[in-house]
Amino acid sequence: MEGYLRYLEAAQLRKSRTLEEDNRAPSDSALALVAAGPLEDLLKKHGPVVVDRVEEESRKNDRLRLALSGVWGIYPGNPIYERWHALMWKYGFAEGKRAAL
Repeated sequence: MEGYLRYLEAAQLRKSRTLEEDNRAPSDSALALVAAGPLEDLLKKHGPVVVDRVEEESRKNDRLRLALSGVWGIYPGNPIYERWHALMWKYGFAEGKRAAL
């Protein structure tokens, strides 16, 4: 149990830093680097732990919504695929209503 708690704490710290990077990216090009790097890694490695917070934060953070559109490699079978894909539809990226990164 202690190992799992350390894992959760580490994932929460990475999530906080990644969300801060989303907000500080000075341009869409810089945001694309955050999306394709730390955010993508966070979702692939710790998705089930952080997806609730990512969904919550994306409701109020347009930069995070745009960054999520630049995440690749979350395919069917991934534990968070349905939720990530639902966000892409919700915010207009899946059907092309909004340009993705």
